[in-house]
Amino acid sequence: MGCLKTSAPTTAATQESGADEAWAPVCADNPRPLVPEGVYEAMGTRARKRDLKLWKREGIVVDFQILDGPFQGTVLERFYSITPRVGTISSFYREWVVAANRLPRRGEHLRASKFCGKLFRVEVATVKKDWNQKELPKLLQYSKVARVLELLASNEAIQ
Repeated sequence: MGCLKTSAPTTAATQESGADEAWAPVCADNPRPLVPEGVYEAMGTRARKRDLKLWKREGIVVDFQILDGPFQGTVLERFYSITPRVGTISSFYREWVVAANRLPRRGEHLRASKFCGKLFRVEVATVKKDWNQKELPKLLQYSKVARVLELLASNEAIQ
């Protein structure tokens, strides 16, 4: 009933519904890209710290731009949940070792910038469930980098 527009005289009720129609939330983000699952060559382009409010901790997000195939130019994200000290079982530690092409020293700061400007082989997966493990509608499913598999090329000297 609130969606029907009629030529009835304006009343307080119709003015109120008109005000509701005039106000609406604005979409804050573009839809996340969806590409077929698989292994791609991708360049690390940006790394940033992000507050993961849902898990009440900090995280790191690294952007990877696909450089091969029909999805060339598509940017996908890799999310890492981190704590102030990361151990050898953390995915961030393991993938940082791939990006740096070396093992870190104890107490060394593992800078996310190690991923930037380098070419990797990455595994892409489709996110099909939300944070609450509920199935996402097909239109809301999106791709993410699930794992960094291998360093293919770097602009740094090999140690």
